Amino acid sequence: MLEQLGVDINRNWSFNGDGDLILIKNEFNLGQAILNRLLAESDTYDIFYAKYGGNLGDELGELNHPNIHEYIKIEIERILSQDPRISEITCTVDKIDSDSILCDLNVKVNNSSDVLEFNLVIGNDKSISISENMLGGL
Repeated sequence: MLEQLGVDINRNWSFNGDGDLILIKNEFNLGQAILNRLLAESDTYDIFYAKYGGNLGDELGELNHPNIHEYIKIEIERILSQDPRISEITCTVDKIDSDSILCDLNVKVNNSSDVLEFNLVIGNDKSISISENMLGGL
């Protein structure tokens, strides 16, 4: 059922041995799409996509506080709910230290019983990385 998640060019614009762009498929494509959405500031791409991205970075670097944890959880779930391939998102903020926020994501794919698990690391410099196994080695 994960083949419904599509195909795209990898975000690093890597080439294979024949000189063709490497494509990513299925759950790896969704992993890349999640990363792209979370990295995009709200309305960055509004010419092409209505309501793409969000304001996840607004509170990064603030003092460690339960209100910040909740804001991050809500903002991640709101941003990812924009993807039409996703029917349900659960975000858990696992750990926050002075340099990073660790989050676990469970993403339910539309028309499927599949639930994909992603791990996010959000740096206080607004960097975001996603678990390597969900990007297909990108």
